[in-house]
Amino acid sequence: MAAAMFSSAKSDDAVELARRAYEMVAFYKKRGPFPGSLDAVPLLSKRDIATTLPKQWFEDGKDARSLLAAGDVALVETAGTSGERARVLWDRGWWEERELLALREHPAARAAIDAAGYEEAILAAPTRGMGSCHSGDPSYEERKEGHRLHLNSRQDPTYWTPVVMARMLDELERQGTAGLVADPMYLAVLARYAAAEGRRLAVSAFVALTHSLATPAQRAAIRAVYTGPAFEVYASRETGPLFVEGEDGVHRAVAGAARIELVPLAVPTPGAERVAAIVATPTSRRSMPLLRYVVGDLVSMHEAEPGAVSSHEGRDADAVVRPDGAWVTAGALGRALAPLGAGVDAQATQRDPASVDLDVVGAAADAARALVAPLYEGLTLHVREATALAVEPSGRFRPSRRTFAVDLASVLQGTR
Repeated sequence: MAAAMFSSAKSDDAVELARRAYEMVAFYKKRGPFPGSLDAVPLLSKRDIATTLPKQWFEDGKDARSLLAAGDVALVETAGTSGERARVLWDRGWWEERELLALREHPAARAAIDAAGYEEAILAAPTRGMGSCHSGDPSYEERKEGHRLHLNSRQDPTYWTPVVMARMLDELERQGTAGLVADPMYLAVLARYAAAEGRRLAVSAFVALTHSLATPAQRAAIRAVYTGPAFEVYASRETGPLFVEGEDGVHRAVAGAARIELVPLAVPTPGAERVAAIVATPTSRRSMPLLRYVVGDLVSMHEAEPGAVSSHEGRDADAVVRPDGAWVTAGALGRALAPLGAGVDAQATQRDPASVDLDVVGAAADAARALVAPLYEGLTLHVREATALAVEPSGRFRPSRRTFAVDLASVLQGTR
C-alpha cells in the first residue's frame, strides 16, 4: 500500500512556503539550503519543535518579543500527555478563522452559519481562566462571547452534577443554539444525562464533534437525544482543521488547509484497515511554518477515494502494541466494544509490552473481554469493571493509551 499525497491547497503555495522558510526562518536555515522539493524535506516531529520556541520560528526581521507582547502572536500549548505536549505559535484570530472555514465545508453547518442570528455553543475542556473552584460556575453572561457560548467551566465531566448538566441543557434552549461544537466525550456524558431525564439537545442545525476521537458508543449516546446532522471535524492545534466528515460519512480535506500525506503503517493493524499516519504542511499559518509535520494521529484511508479518510483511528501514542508487532488503534477498540451499546465507556492502558488493562463502565467485564480478546492476542489482558473514567490533565479523554514510547517512524512504510 503506497503513501497517498494530496493537497487541499495549491501545490505552488506549499513549495513557496517551504522555500521561504529555508531562507527566512532560523529553525530551517540551520539545516542548509532548501533541498529543491518538499518531498525531500525531512519529516518534522513534535519532539523536534519542543525546545525551539519562540525565536527560532520567527522570520528574519520580525521582533518576537513585541509581537508576543502585543498579542499579534500567541504561544499555545498542544493537547496530550505531559510527555507529548509542545508549544506552537498562533497568529491572532487564526484558529477561529480556520475552524469557521472547516465547519462551512458541511452543508448543514454552512447554511446555519450564513443565516442571520447564528448562535453557537462550545462544549469541551474549559479555556484558561474559566475554571471554577469554590466560587461557583461563571455566569451565562461571563461565558458568552459574541455568538459563542462556552457551556462548560469544569475540567473533568466525571464531576459534573445533575444541576450543572441541567443548566447546560437549559442554556442550549436559552441561547437558541444553531450549532454545537463539542468534544464527543463531554457531549456523550451530557447526552446520557439528557436521555435519563427524558430531554433532548436543543440544537437546531448541527453538531460538530472535534478535539477527540468519537467512539461508536459516544455517537450512539448522542444520537439517542439528537437526530440532526452530526459530523466529525479533525483538527490539531499545530495544523488547524484538516478533515471534515461529509453527509456520506467520508472525511475529506478542508479546502485550502494543507498539503497532506497519508503514510501507511508497515505493520498489521487488527480491527482496522489501510491505517496511515497524517503528515501535513499547513499553508494557512503565517507564523511558524510547519513542513511535513507528523501530526501524531492515525486514520483509515478510504478504499475508493484517494486522499479521503474512512475513519479516524486515534493517536499513534494511544495504539496498543502486541508482541507480534501489530498495532491496535483506539478506533479498533471502540468498534469492538460497540455491541455493548451507548451506555458503555472503556479505556485500555498498556503499561508494558506484555500486558494491557481494560477498564469498563456500564458493562460486565466478561462481556467486554470476549469482544476485545482477539484484538489483544498475545498480550495478558486484565479487564476490570469501573464506576468512572477520568480525563487527562489536558481535559482530553483517551479511550486507549500506551505509557511507553514507540517510534512511529519505525513502523511507517518507506522509513524502516
